Amino acid sequence: MARQFRNEAYERRLLEILQRMEDFLTTASCRRHLILSYFDPTVTAPETPQEDCCDNCTRLLRSGSKPPSSCASSSTDSRTTTSTTAKEGKRKRQQ
Repeated sequence: MARQFRNEAYERRLLEILQRMEDFLTTASCRRHLILSYFDPTVTAPETPQEDCCDNCTRLLRSGSKPPSSCASSSTDSRTTTSTTAKEGKRKRQQ
């Protein structure tokens, strides 16, 4: 029975990692911020695109468009979801 929980937790973690990779590939916001926020959740998204930052910032600067505001918050949302899911898995294993 304990082995089944470990496999489920492992599978859940793999799905979380896959979701983060998909978020990185499909985001229209700053990719650098997404990477930095993975390691340090206190990093804030830039208000405006920065030169020589990432492909998305460069594209936004060249086009003169505003950065999408919803994308910066989605990385935080996925991190919160990931953290919550991991805690739920830990609670299940302890029972």
